[in-house]
Amino acid sequence: MNYRFNLPWRFYISLLGVILAITYAWDQVDDEFFKFVIKYIGAVFFGLCLVSALILRNGLSELPKNILNAIWNIETAFVFIYLISLTYCYSIYGEAPSKNFTTWAEQHPVLFITLTNSLGFVALARAATAFTDIFKKSIMILHETTADPIGDWIRNRRKTNH
Repeated sequence: MNYRFNLPWRFYISLLGVILAITYAWDQVDDEFFKFVIKYIGAVFFGLCLVSALILRNGLSELPKNILNAIWNIETAFVFIYLISLTYCYSIYGEAPSKNFTTWAEQHPVLFITLTNSLGFVALARAATAFTDIFKKSIMILHETTADPIGDWIRNRRKTNH
């Protein structure tokens, strides 16, 4: 009932459905750069889903999930505060929104691109984790019925170290 990585078939079938939706979006785009971006996002999402499922299967999913959520919450707070300050400046003082961030992004393009890609990766990782959590019960049930010496070794090490 399973395939490689000892994951349930439903996981693979659902992941294939997501990849087919991404492929459909890829087919609808004419620009070659956006086609590349869509392929890149699809490949990263696919890989992150497999990694997330393997981490979940070995019982180590809480720490990475909490780290991703913390990064996401910090990012969201910064964006929210920045947009609220722009809105207040416009509504209270009638000033056009300042372009501080745009100016900074133009002056530091490598750092801006690195930050943007890092935060995009965090968003994809969170999506992959959420996608994998849908199948948490079936992954864990399948894992309990099959031998997994590496996962058992990791869990035993965690128990003896605490």
